[in-house]
Amino acid sequence: MPTQLIFVAIFIAASIAYTVWMKQRTKQGISAARPAFHAFFERTGYRYADLPQAPVEAQVDRAYHDAAHPDPKGGMDLHYVRNFHGLPVHYRSKSWSERTLSKTTYYRSNQWDADLPAPPRVALHIADKSLASVMSKVGEAFTNQSRNFSPKCAHQVVTGIPSIDDKYVVYGDNPDAVRHVLSRNPALVQLLQNWAQMDLSIVGQSAVLFDPDYKNLTAAMGGMVGGMAMMFDFGKRTELGIPVHDRVAELLATLARAAA
Repeated sequence: MPTQLIFVAIFIAASIAYTVWMKQRTKQGISAARPAFHAFFERTGYRYADLPQAPVEAQVDRAYHDAAHPDPKGGMDLHYVRNFHGLPVHYRSKSWSERTLSKTTYYRSNQWDADLPAPPRVALHIADKSLASVMSKVGEAFTNQSRNFSPKCAHQVVTGIPSIDDKYVVYGDNPDAVRHVLSRNPALVQLLQNWAQMDLSIVGQSAVLFDPDYKNLTAAMGGMVGGMAMMFDFGKRTELGIPVHDRVAELLATLARAAA
């Protein structure tokens, strides 16, 4: 057999063995994750949006099934909803692809949002400075990734609060009203600290925290390295995400009260 064919045969055999190993590890990880799935739905109060009245066990069965049968094309469309002290809070995570003759483009969306009973008295938008900077657009020009970001309100606002102005860019339709809301709500200012990424807005009928890069959930796992180390530990990944979901819900509820 020619040497080239030997190497090709070895490569194919190694690829098959790796694929089998990955499937086995994934199956084992999912099997061990059922208690963590139960804890997630029990502690957060989340329910699948299309199973709002189903008991926890039904939610766990659905999560287990979805984890064990992923979309072979890599797509995902996840939607949870919870009642957080009377405020409906949603978690939505979606990934999909669109194919043309020349290329395939991959998209992802990840956010938490709260349904407001009425539009806020004060609309505002708070985001990491890096998201709004010119350099972020320059950086995107040298990669194959881009993020859609645009201010949700008309005016940029200097709040006079160092812990906000040093890290974030703030927008509002009424700058004085935005400054008033933040100065009168120290609990909100405190909740705005220590996020891996911030892109928070309250306009129209909803308050939203966008995190399409999953940076806040990834940070809870110890960053990219920690996430890779827990690649097959679905239970641990689920467990570590619970405090993030709870903290986001508290942030959205506090913002909704402050801006009402």
